[in-house]
Amino acid sequence: YLVPSCVYLLLVAAGVYKNRKYCLKSAGVTLTSANLQYSNQITAEALKDLTSGDPDYIVTIETGEQAVLQMQTNLKNYTQITAGSGQRGSMVLIWAHSRGVRDAQTGISLESSTSALPVASISINGKNVTLVGVHLCAPLNSAYLDIWRNELRELKEFAQKHGGGLIFAGDFNASLSHRELNLLAQVCPDAARSR
Repeated sequence: YLVPSCVYLLLVAAGVYKNRKYCLKSAGVTLTSANLQYSNQITAEALKDLTSGDPDYIVTIETGEQAVLQMQTNLKNYTQITAGSGQRGSMVLIWAHSRGVRDAQTGISLESSTSALPVASISINGKNVTLVGVHLCAPLNSAYLDIWRNELRELKEFAQKHGGGLIFAGDFNASLSHRELNLLAQVCPDAARSR
């Protein structure tokens, strides 16, 4: 589901398995987002699952260094187009299918107070869209909750100022029913709820 202003994807649970990943399929683009949980070993089954449906773009979160090397070698038809850091230095990467790489522009990042999220400018049906890989702090205690709220506020402010097509994809460390996450939905419709 793509709207002129912004769409965000929410990865509710971590992992690369079918019931733990989210895939956006509409508006001429498919996108998969998966949290690899700092794994340094990616099984052939996990790679197959990650690329099931042949998505145009893949966003991986909490990607270990060895996993990146394995993916660079074994993800046929995909190229890592940009990388950034999420919470606690986790690697957040955006991968593009070879059919879309020519349309992707990288080298930019969304600098927040706690991370540098990877950003790619992609073309969807001839329109420029900004794709941001997201990994927000897990609000496990009051200090982390404050950080999480601040990161969410920064994403909302970015979306309000952006003024063009925008997709946030990744791990927001919240469920779809989380009250404060819905504040982002005020400026960015949630693709999961729109299905």
